[in-house]
Amino acid sequence: MSIQHLIDRYVGAVLVVMLWPFSRRRKMPPSPKRICIIKLWAVGESIVTLPMIKSIHERFPEATIDVIVRERNRVAYTGQPFINEVLSLPQTITRPNHYDICIDCEPYLNMSAILSYHVSKFRIGFDHGIRRLLYDTRIFYRDDQNFVLTYMDLARPLGITSTPTSLVKMQYSDDDKKSALDFIRANGVGDKDRVIGIGAGTAESGHSRRWPAEKYAQLCDRLVSDGFKIVFVGAPFDKTVNEQVISMMKEKRNVIDAAGRLSLRAFFALVERFDAMVSNDTGSMHIAAAQGVRTLGIFCPTDPAVLAPFGKGNAFVYKPVIPTPCINVHKGQTGTNCAKHNHMSLISVDDVYSAAKELVR
Repeated sequence: MSIQHLIDRYVGAVLVVMLWPFSRRRKMPPSPKRICIIKLWAVGESIVTLPMIKSIHERFPEATIDVIVRERNRVAYTGQPFINEVLSLPQTITRPNHYDICIDCEPYLNMSAILSYHVSKFRIGFDHGIRRLLYDTRIFYRDDQNFVLTYMDLARPLGITSTPTSLVKMQYSDDDKKSALDFIRANGVGDKDRVIGIGAGTAESGHSRRWPAEKYAQLCDRLVSDGFKIVFVGAPFDKTVNEQVISMMKEKRNVIDAAGRLSLRAFFALVERFDAMVSNDTGSMHIAAAQGVRTLGIFCPTDPAVLAPFGKGNAFVYKPVIPTPCINVHKGQTGTNCAKHNHMSLISVDDVYSAAKELVR
């Protein structure tokens, strides 16, 4: 467990208990003018909060909606027309009780609950852990539905009854689109070529979510033989695993490694050029789904009932090696000690190839 999580678990819990006596339950304001959303972790998890935020804007079009982030996930919210301001943590220091309503989208952090206490008069958050003491309205976190719908549950107390059927498209500029198209054309992809994106990496802490490199290599060999061009995606730290997969391939023609070679906004534009995306459970998977690309997720230590790519036409492959997933975000179970389970071992190349071909059929 990281130092940040240890501090949050123990120091954060003490601070919650200290603040609790001063946190009297309030009634929700009927016509809020200033609303804030807290989301401090992960681009992928930030993307799936956007349908909820958009629905709040549609319910209260005259209200301003700000989002409190860390720099790492800021890009998920920047440029969205229904968001007024994207704030860093230091900017919130000068905003005590500034907001009429705050929705804490973090599923288990104590510090986000404390932050909601600082910035808002009325607070909504998930109903588990000691952090629940600081919320005025508490929402049960459901492990039997996609987390897009669970975040929508946080908006239900505001009178929102709609249910989204897709994610919100990520924003990029004309220059970002030009960069993406110039990159892919310079690497031999024509306008009529069929392209499949491959997300073989994961976040630094998510190695147990990775389908083996040798299986990705076999999958990509088959797809190249079928006439597809392959674009490996990811952050700069994914370049190592991408190179490992490519080195194992027999069909190295028509293969591009785009990891770390474009800005994240240009990557949003690049993804839209794909006919399909095949990915581990990582941010690239949710980006592809948000951009309307048919997306196939490969799962094991996490539960696709919660984390599968959201939207019509998307799919997943899931073959668990143990009955209960090792990673459960809202319980703070990050799966740091689950490498011994060899989670992805039961998923064959045939399984993923068949699902991918069905996706692009």
